[in-house]
Amino acid sequence: MLRSMSCAGLKARLGKWMSTHDAHVVELLRGASIAGVLKVLSAALAFALSVVLGRVLGAELAGIYFLAITVATVAATIGRAGLDSAVIRFVATNAANGEWNAVRKSYRTTLEIGFVCSVVVAVVLYAAADLLANRAFHDPSTATPIRIASLAVVPLAIGVLTSGALLGLSRIRDALLVLSILPTGIALVGTWLLASRWATNGAMVAYLVAVIAALLYGAATCAVAVRHDRGNAASQDSPSPAKALLAAGAPLLLGALLQLIMHSSGTVMLGMWSTSSEVSHYALAWRTASLIGFVLIAINTTAQPKFAALYARGEFESLATTARKANLLMTVCAVPVVLVFLAAPALVMGLFGSDFSGGATALRILAAGQFVNVALGSVGVLLVMSAKEREYRNVQIASAAIVLLLNVALIPKLGATGAAVAAAAGLVVQNILFAYFVWARLGIVMFSSRPYRRRTG
Repeated sequence: MLRSMSCAGLKARLGKWMSTHDAHVVELLRGASIAGVLKVLSAALAFALSVVLGRVLGAELAGIYFLAITVATVAATIGRAGLDSAVIRFVATNAANGEWNAVRKSYRTTLEIGFVCSVVVAVVLYAAADLLANRAFHDPSTATPIRIASLAVVPLAIGVLTSGALLGLSRIRDALLVLSILPTGIALVGTWLLASRWATNGAMVAYLVAVIAALLYGAATCAVAVRHDRGNAASQDSPSPAKALLAAGAPLLLGALLQLIMHSSGTVMLGMWSTSSEVSHYALAWRTASLIGFVLIAINTTAQPKFAALYARGEFESLATTARKANLLMTVCAVPVVLVFLAAPALVMGLFGSDFSGGATALRILAAGQFVNVALGSVGVLLVMSAKEREYRNVQIASAAIVLLLNVALIPKLGATGAAVAAAAGLVVQNILFAYFVWARLGIVMFSSRPYRRRTG
């Protein structure tokens, strides 16, 4: 009897919780549930890839692999010119208004800009491989992996842009296949086949093949998705969105580079000032702690086009309610994973092999930082999708500065643990500032049950 009463009470509270603007919340959660399942699959594949890398390559060679991947990621981010978030907003807004020719123009222009920029960056990286290997990382054996990484820059950059267009069209499954599932799954199989024979170079070739295959799938899927409606006559004569895209992309590019400083500067600086083993300890601890945020990524995957459309239509109360309820759900879902990482970090890191137990402290610190990231919700996405790119950029500048300063101060003394402290501190500061600007500019307090009142002035 008591059990049935408690279940009835839970259902009643859930019904009350969902009662306000439930249509948007239910739509968001329906999309997030699909994204959540796919992100769980992606996280499982990424974890399996990390285990294979750790056990096949060992700490030293895995560190070289992570350095090369980090260099490729930085180069591809520059090559995207900040358009990965801009294309989501442009495509989502035009699709919501039925302007399908504008959708196609936004997508095509994004690819053209991204292709030119990423080719230039890839050529520079290929030419600078020896310089980076000898002068920055003080290890000539990193030169060939960096050259292979340079070949992955263009397909990686264009693949992310294509995934963004698919997200704007609410093609969540296809977007996640392009962004993470296909490249991770193919890289996992390729690494298992090639790394045992050609070590780090084999793993890098597997990564290159994986991002190319994901791009081909994404390009074919997106071409079909944007062709289904030829649009109305008025939109046929719409001007090129290149100027508007670049205007939106410029502050977002800086924000993306600053975000890379937060996520990747620890890996790079460990490569410069510490050993490859310390690099792999930190990189795997970061990847593992990031599993806490999979629910945030799942929600954000669906939330980005939803937030952009609600803001464009002026439905601010629905925007606030949807963001708050999604935030509560994410926090509850993250708690069990956080507890495991805080209670048994050595056991978790030991899954990668006996060489990686030294990353236990780094995992515990990064897990705490990631929990704050999830608990404060989609605050960064809210700023970007409501055209508050400058506030987003300014927060990133402050957060990246903190990470860089702490990395310089702590890595020479503490190695991977110092990099973890810097990254966690950056995450905490970043999300607190994001939450402040969401309140200051949009009037949304993430942890509040009060009715929404739009701020004026």
